Amino acid sequence: MRGIRGTVRRLAVTAMAALTLGGGLTFATAGPAAAGGWGCSGSEVSGSPYAVKDDNGNVFSWAHLYYDSSSGQNCAVNVKVPALSGTPSWTYVHLATCAETSPGNCTSTQADDDPTDFSKRYSQYAGPVRVNAQGHCVSLWAETYDNDTSNRIHAWYWSGQFAPEAFHCG
Repeated sequence: MRGIRGTVRRLAVTAMAALTLGGGLTFATAGPAAAGGWGCSGSEVSGSPYAVKDDNGNVFSWAHLYYDSSSGQNCAVNVKVPALSGTPSWTYVHLATCAETSPGNCTSTQADDDPTDFSKRYSQYAGPVRVNAQGHCVSLWAETYDNDTSNRIHAWYWSGQFAPEAFHCG
């Protein structure tokens, strides 16, 4: 009887370890800690991720902004919410270096080095896009459509209220 109880206990511990490890992998690929999976380095900036919402306030995706202080590189991705993930639709992220060194209107001096393609439809996320903005601010713009049909709904995020503005100054 003791041998069976010990075997069952070992199997239960092994199963719990496997579930814990599997759950850890899921969380690592789904949350903000997934920067490496999205191709960004550095730390996610304060306030990020930013909700990409439609006119009714529904969140379609999250724009993540990372900053690597050792290189001055900013990196952004636009990640769809689980309900839209897996459905190819127009999803976009744009990042630009501003001439400004403090928040406000942005005079763009350099657009992202690898902008997401307007002609492509993304199933999971758009990006990464990168700019070097050491000593300057950046502007961020992200858009997501709910589907790829003529009656689609559009959601967006701008670093300003009505147009991209300079923010996150590094």
